[in-house]
Amino acid sequence: MLQLKGNNGIKIVEKVNSRELAEPLTWFYAPVKSIIAIMPGEILNPGFHMYIFDFKAAPIVAFVDADCKNNELSVAKPDREGILRVITNTPVKMSEKEVLWFCKFDWSKEKIVVNQ
Repeated sequence: MLQLKGNNGIKIVEKVNSRELAEPLTWFYAPVKSIIAIMPGEILNPGFHMYIFDFKAAPIVAFVDADCKNNELSVAKPDREGILRVITNTPVKMSEKEVLWFCKFDWSKEKIVVNQ
């Protein structure tokens, strides 16, 4: 189980709980269905590492290059052989959530931790 303690440079930006109408226990205690965590890149690799953990799927790791001036981003993910491939042919517009995650949040503390 993944446990994040202290300031390790990773920020959990979204957590989705699973509530099922057919499962009354989830009405009171909803288990975590998925988590999205973001970590700023290193000095030589600017951008962000995005981790998506879903209860029913394998973890997804993506590398995001965010252009906050134009509110656009490019995404690269490893393919089946582990080779990093850009999956957005051209930069795509960020959603409101992505603007908050990548552009509005002050990543200075996390960058210090990551670059130590």
